[in-house]
Amino acid sequence: MKYVIISLLSLSFFISNNLYAQFRKNIDEKNIEIENFKYLSKQTKKPLNGSYKVKITDSTYYTAHFKKGKISIKDKANVVKYYTNNHIDRIHIYFDVYYAIISKNYFNKGNTTIPIRYMWSNDKEKVASEINGNKETILPAIDLLILKYYKCKDKDIEKYIRDNL
Repeated sequence: MKYVIISLLSLSFFISNNLYAQFRKNIDEKNIEIENFKYLSKQTKKPLNGSYKVKITDSTYYTAHFKKGKISIKDKANVVKYYTNNHIDRIHIYFDVYYAIISKNYFNKGNTTIPIRYMWSNDKEKVASEINGNKETILPAIDLLILKYYKCKDKDIEKYIRDNL
């Protein structure tokens, strides 16, 4: 009986992952334009809606969810993962008019700074706030400030921090 349950759980996990990938739309970043803070398809001029894999180059892409062209979804965090050679390179968490950057570029000898930036600022270096800590303190801070308040949980965030910090 135990093996039947494990087999059924494994099968359901496999099916759910494959179904999610089937529903994700592919688009080239060159075919996206931003107009009035909305991401639009250049071909249809319609706002992006749903889950997308956005190709940047042959070896880089990101996955994101858009709702009516917006990457920042009201009252919910949106986790955008950037990949290089099919490995997560960095993670952006969009919430309200801000986004947090989780990147090994900000990790330094067991400590990290997670900058929180304004989404539509012309000054890409301007930081609205930041979260500082080490491996033990940064995860609860992210969980409290971003993930619980904005109803989002993503297993890759914790794994990325633990693997790179």
